[in-house]
Amino acid sequence: MKFRVTVLVALGLAASAPALAATDPGRVTFRGSSGFTTFTLTRVNDDIRATREAFLSDTLVQDTRWEPFGGSPNFRIEMDMQLTKIFSAGLGVSSQAGSVRHEALRVFSVDPSTGEAAEIESFEQEPRFEAWDLVGTLGLWVPSAPGLNFGAQLGYVRGTYRTEQTHLLDTFTQLPSMEIATGTWRGSGVVLGAFTGYERPVTADLSVYTRIGYRYRRIGRLDGLLTVTTWGDQGNSREWESGPLTDAKGHAMPLDISGSYFDVGLTLGFGGGD
Repeated sequence: MKFRVTVLVALGLAASAPALAATDPGRVTFRGSSGFTTFTLTRVNDDIRATREAFLSDTLVQDTRWEPFGGSPNFRIEMDMQLTKIFSAGLGVSSQAGSVRHEALRVFSVDPSTGEAAEIESFEQEPRFEAWDLVGTLGLWVPSAPGLNFGAQLGYVRGTYRTEQTHLLDTFTQLPSMEIATGTWRGSGVVLGAFTGYERPVTADLSVYTRIGYRYRRIGRLDGLLTVTTWGDQGNSREWESGPLTDAKGHAMPLDISGSYFDVGLTLGFGGGD
């Protein structure tokens, strides 16, 4: 709510301010913004959906929440230098993170006296990812439409995928057992992006800007470590497995965090002109 109020106030100030030139050669501009980013995550979400379908087709499953990833907030800081009235060059860093919580419950039998589950098997999972990228930007400003700009980006992305899952089995024929698996995988890739934006001055140095864009960011391989700890009637055990991030079938799974984004932010400019 606070973010929305801030944006509305800033846009109101921008709408009432006179248009000021912000493309003088030599001018240095700092930008800070937040917004929303969508993610492709094709293989990751396909794996989540396949698991969900398997649970839904099991008549013993009475409760399940196993949804794929959606979008997440986006945070960005940049520094630009105006090379000419038309072209600018800059460097920026952005970060994103997302998580989902999955739960499923299988009921083997019900206590007739209470109506509650007597024998169960439960599954819980919390996958999450974090990513940051460092990109260089070449901007194109339109002299006939002050504030309107376009840009192309090239850079580097670093991503981390983590998961923690718990499996509990409690039946009359077996002693209760619980398995907890935690894993962390990391990888890097190339960023290719394009955007269009608009910047509206509030004062000679302060402006409000918006940007809509798309970034291709695909990390083909993530390597890490999976730790599995088991508690059961035969004692406790712990196993480790290093290697790439894999899906339920054991196939290597890339992390595709490509997607569209929308940002709103403030800019602070210094220098430039004669």
